[in-house]
Amino acid sequence: MSEGILDILHTLIQAGVWVTVRAHPAENPADFIESWRQRYGELPTRLHLDKHGDLAELLAQTDIALMFRSTVMLDCLVNNIPIVMPGWIEFGWNHELYHLRGVHLARTWADLRATLQEWIQHPPTLDPNVISSFVETDSNGAHNLSSLLNQTLFIRELA
Repeated sequence: MSEGILDILHTLIQAGVWVTVRAHPAENPADFIESWRQRYGELPTRLHLDKHGDLAELLAQTDIALMFRSTVMLDCLVNNIPIVMPGWIEFGWNHELYHLRGVHLARTWADLRATLQEWIQHPPTLDPNVISSFVETDSNGAHNLSSLLNQTLFIRELA
């Protein structure tokens, strides 16, 4: 895990923010734990690690998402969760994301940190038509994608 991300998470936790780190299925959370321990010692109580928990439940408790390349971005957008990403990493969607209210592609680590800290205090509202940026322009595209994502979350809850 990047030292920049660890430093930002540490700063947020020190400011009283509760942080959940959701590991990718291919990642080993032990790597995060080891990096944190080497840098800061034991994991604080305000830091929760999750790998297999229910995504819908996690998103229901999420105010702001800090993420890298992930399709969970679409789940966040459907659930009106603002997103901050390191914009210097090309995601393949960067051009389309720059104009979306509630999605911030940070230019630097300092910009990423400042945006997270600002949005924790004053979260932006997402554009109600944000999903339409990811679908075909027919009149039902955004509704169909939103329904599909919500059904996917529901199916995960039943599994």
